[in-house]
Formats: sequence, structure tokens, C-alpha cells
Amino acid sequence: MISVIVAAHDLQGQLEVCLNSILNQSFRDVEVVAVLDQSAECPAELVDDYARRDGRVSVVRLTGVVGIGRIRNAGAERAAGDYLLFLDSDHIIGGETLQAMGDQLQSADEPDVLLFGHTRLHRGRAWPGAAVGLLARQGREPFASIDQPELFGAPAYSWDRLVRRDLWIRQELAFPDGLHEEVTVVHRAMLAADRVAVLKWNCVQSRVRGVAGGGIGRTLNTAVREAQGPSLKGALGMAAFGAARTKGSFLQARYKRLTARRGPIKALVAVEHSIIIAVWHMLSDNVPYHELGGDYFTRRDPERAARRAVSRLNDLGYRVTLDPMEAAG
Repeated sequence: MISVIVAAHDLQGQLEVCLNSILNQSFRDVEVVAVLDQSAECPAELVDDYARRDGRVSVVRLTGVVGIGRIRNAGAERAAGDYLLFLDSDHIIGGETLQAMGDQLQSADEPDVLLFGHTRLHRGRAWPGAAVGLLARQGREPFASIDQPELFGAPAYSWDRLVRRDLWIRQELAFPDGLHEEVTVVHRAMLAADRVAVLKWNCVQSRVRGVAGGGIGRTLNTAVREAQGPSLKGALGMAAFGAARTKGSFLQARYKRLTARRGPIKALVAVEHSIIIAVWHMLSDNVPYHELGGDYFTRRDPERAARRAVSRLNDLGYRVTLDPMEAAG
């Protein structure tokens, strides 16, 4: 069974369409866990009506107004299915999507994670998600996540994948509150997954509209996605920023080396790439991280470093003669 956890904040009046897109499919082995808090944006009567009419719908009520992380965690705790899918009210599942998911889960012998595509509806046009190219290159056979490190560079969304519930419980996964709350959970699930499969369907459509004001409704529907953009700007971006400020580290040296030529943004992207490569080697070779040191580039090519130092002194008006220490003694 697939458990669909729906954060039932309905600031844009799209929750009913979301629920219908799940419940009206021919695939019946599904449950919907709708999670409400005490926000005015949660239509409790609408959700209760669905629960009365369809036994596959259950309702979780939380006290107070809470963040999206606590809402999703509460839904995961209530879920009884073999796989978890997390949706917001501005998402819809198209066509025979759930049946296709079920068929692929069976064909892949019940993988830990099933990845699939999504689209975004903007001005009447459906735009493919940023991971479409990565997914298109995958075969039908399951694989280990460490064998496909490029997938960690795709946007980290919780609504474009199914996660096996026993993996969720075994790894004690939980969403934190705040922006980018999906990033750490998604990557932890991927790193823990022994077998990952891909369904080359655009299964979920995000129908985010412009929203005035703020509050939790905006956080649920738009802020997280807008903040992440087309590339990963969550844990990886913050790690790269922190690494670039860590004195005496190889990653700081790489950042400074590239900033002068390419600018700070491209230099940070290069640091992110270095982090991904390092993680891949650590996982595939089962080794700890090896710090190369802030003087790595100097040690790698000392003659070039000396020429650069002399050139800088020449620019300052000095004539320099270098005597190797061995000869000077």
C-alpha cells in the first residue's frame, strides 16, 4: 500500500483537486493521511467530509500552528502503507500514476526508494522538473545510490519519490522545521537506500501560484521551492559556504583560487562539486574524509606558486632573486 501524506493547508483553494486526483484513480491500494493544524488555512470540514465518504482517508489533528516539518512527520507516524509519498495541497497526481508506481515497485522487487519525474504548471504550460535529464539516463534495473552520485545534484524534493516506510523508521528519518526542510531528509534516505529504482513518468504536477502575504501557508506552497530554485541550495549550498570560510582547509583554498577568475558564485558551485565527489569516494571506498590542507595547491606545484609570488612582488615595484634554501645554507 502507498501512503500519501497531504499537508492540508489550503491557502490557494486547491486541496479538493489534490485529494480528488489521488482518490479517483483506478489504483485502490492507497491511503491518504491528511494532516491539519489549527491554522485558519486548514479546511477541517472539507477534510472531514472526505474522511466520512472514503475509508481510505484518515485525519491527523495537531495542536497550534506548526511548521511543515512537524506536519509531515505526524503524517508519517500515522501512515500504515509500505511506501510514503509527501504532497502539498498544490500538487496533483495525474492519470494512472499510482498504478504505474505500483507496477514499477513490483517490477523492481520493492526498492527502498522510487524516483519519478514532475512538472510545474506556470501560465498554462507544464514545465518539466530539473531532474528530467538525470532520470532519463537511468535504466529500469535498481541501483545503489552511491553508484549514481550525480543524482545528489538534483533538487531535493520529498514529492518526487516514494520512500519505503521501514527504511524511514529504521533510519529514524524526520523533517526539521524551516526552509529547505526536505533536503537533509531526502539525502539521508538516498544514502541509506540499498536499492533505488526509477519510473520515467512525470507523476506529480506542482501548481504553485503567486501568494500575497506570508505565514505557514506560503511556506508550505511556495517559499521552500522558490528558495531552492533549479539547483540544490540546501544542505549542499550551506556546506559549501561554510567550507569556503574554514581557515586552512582545501575547500577554502579552492574557493579563493577560483574566485578571482570566475567570481564567488561559480567558485561556490565548484566547491559544491568537490564536496559531492568527496562524499562519493568516502561511500564507495568506505574511507574517512582526508583533508588535503590549505596549502595543497602550493605543494602540488611549488614552482608555479613561486612564480606567482615573484610576479606579485614585481607588480609592487620590487626586483626579487630567489635562492633555494638548500643552496643558501
